[in-house]
Amino acid sequence: MSKYLSYAMTIFTMVLILSSCNQADEAQAAVDQKDTFFSLEKFFEAEEERLQSANIGLDKEIRINEKEEQQLIADIDYSREFSMFRKADINRPAWSDKYQADSTLQQGALEIRYTSLDPELKTQELFVMMNKEGEVEKIEIISQTETALAGNKSWMTYEPALGYHIKTQQKNRTAETLNIEIKGGFVSQ
Repeated sequence: MSKYLSYAMTIFTMVLILSSCNQADEAQAAVDQKDTFFSLEKFFEAEEERLQSANIGLDKEIRINEKEEQQLIADIDYSREFSMFRKADINRPAWSDKYQADSTLQQGALEIRYTSLDPELKTQELFVMMNKEGEVEKIEIISQTETALAGNKSWMTYEPALGYHIKTQQKNRTAETLNIEIKGGFVSQ
């Protein structure tokens, strides 16, 4: 009986080893896949590192309807600051047929515009402008969401040399419309 148990344990161990190798291969294949579209996630991850290592602060202005507040922030959490941009990422293989991509090359500079073919998707438009060296100069995003209580439409712009601008209009079914504007300008410290 112990001979069979030993034999079964050997087979069981081999199956586990082979299945874990297969899972590792699948994980590596997922990492090796090319991006479907421009990756906002990867871009903003690199921007966070760049800004934090260069010790760049933020001059931030927030306006909600007629109320305005301005603050200079030295120790900024750029991951949190860029969360709206990251949430607009369309780089998912499942969405490969959900966006139309148009690109233009002018004097060595590349412009790519992704337009949603599905009105239900949050990110309706993503525009990326790169210089001759392939560095991003500007990103523009139009997004929208709709719930039973409110509809939001946002226009976001990011320029690595300057900062960002987010404008959101929230139309509430039971309250007044909110107009929110956030401007963040990069400041050397």
